[in-house]
Amino acid sequence: MWVASITVDNLPISHRFNFRRNIVLWVGKIHPGVQVLPAPFVQQLRSLGTEGFPLCHPETQTELTSYAKLLAYPSDSPVHCALTCNRQYNSGDKGCTSCFADGDAKVLPRAWAKTPEGERIMVQPKSTSRVYPFRLENRPARRTHEQTRKDALRFSRDKMAGAFTTVTPDEAKKYTGVNGLSELFRLEKLLFDVIRCCPHDVMHIMLGVGEHFLNQLRSKIKLKSFPYWSDFLAKYVSEFNQNDFIV
Repeated sequence: MWVASITVDNLPISHRFNFRRNIVLWVGKIHPGVQVLPAPFVQQLRSLGTEGFPLCHPETQTELTSYAKLLAYPSDSPVHCALTCNRQYNSGDKGCTSCFADGDAKVLPRAWAKTPEGERIMVQPKSTSRVYPFRLENRPARRTHEQTRKDALRFSRDKMAGAFTTVTPDEAKKYTGVNGLSELFRLEKLLFDVIRCCPHDVMHIMLGVGEHFLNQLRSKIKLKSFPYWSDFLAKYVSEFNQNDFIV
């Protein structure tokens, strides 16, 4: 099940979420076309943002014209990549939707645990994950709306011309991870920025990286499973005290 909802941002916070409305509801065994779902919504926004809609003040009876503008389009991590037509964060090089970091392939070993009955079970099979080391220096360049649009148009033109049929790792690097023209580019005349207005998935960030970051600071334990974060924190963890954080 996929649900998309909308809120009116310039309402008072106490009333803002009372007027939230679901604009799309998808129920099925397969994923919907992520570019198909927002298409009617984008078309309506283009009309509301340029032509506007009439309003009448209830007290003065003054006729007004109001306009709508999309401020942000938050979504979870997999949808974020599909919606912006960027290579998924865990699928290979150029998977970050904020910068041009390649990332590193990291083999995750099998993880085992014991049940209350003493049975040894595997809780994580051996797999390969994509990690993005935190760097204080030599940081990769950040993505921009303009550059992403150029790469998307170049990708779409080459694909229509038959330059390739499947996106290989080399092709992904050539187009900086962009693999299509997002429907959201149709809102750029309304000052919608595909990079800045599509924020990262806060839920996964706070439940994963945020929790690990604070646990590292509190416990001062260097976990072998997270060498990149651990190396970074090792330089600064001595400056903190366990009592500095309440989690």
